[in-house]
Amino acid sequence: LGDNTAKQMNRLTLNPLAHLDPIGTLLLFVAHFGWAKPVPVNPYNFRNPTKDMGIVAIAGPGSNLLQAVIFGIIIRIFFAIGSVPGASFGQFVIAFSILALQINLALCFFNLLPIFPLDGSRILRWVLPPRYHNNIEWLERYGPIILIMVFAFEWVVNVPVFSYILFIPIKIATNIITGMPSSTLMYLYRSALYGG
Repeated sequence: LGDNTAKQMNRLTLNPLAHLDPIGTLLLFVAHFGWAKPVPVNPYNFRNPTKDMGIVAIAGPGSNLLQAVIFGIIIRIFFAIGSVPGASFGQFVIAFSILALQINLALCFFNLLPIFPLDGSRILRWVLPPRYHNNIEWLERYGPIILIMVFAFEWVVNVPVFSYILFIPIKIATNIITGMPSSTLMYLYRSALYGG
């Protein structure tokens, strides 16, 4: 949409090292949650900053959803030809595809949560009338603190808050994409990994 900030900062690369955030990576190993560097975007390079930022924000969850659909198609194909619990290659493909499907759906729906700096906050700003933008700005100010507090609460109390929130949309999307309930998919996953 006209913003070349990522290109100028050498972030248009498949090299994962360019996207690692030191603290986010460290916390991934220590606290089992983390983050990468945010995609650098300058809304002043857009013709319509609010709308265009919303469109840019959709790209992240949209790419996760697209990958989930691709892995869902692979699962349907391997399930149709009966590769589980067949040859080891088929077992690997089905287990990898199920895991990739679940991870991509989790990332998609998590990033759609309307809490800054997640993509959902930018999408919310785009779709809501301007009279609500002050409320969104307040949420954006405290969004990172809210996220860290929820993650800390999950870690200390061992209550997976985000898992409870995301469980139903992931379950519904899994059913639609693969044509089978999550319980069947998990059975196939265990069968592919352990042979039954």
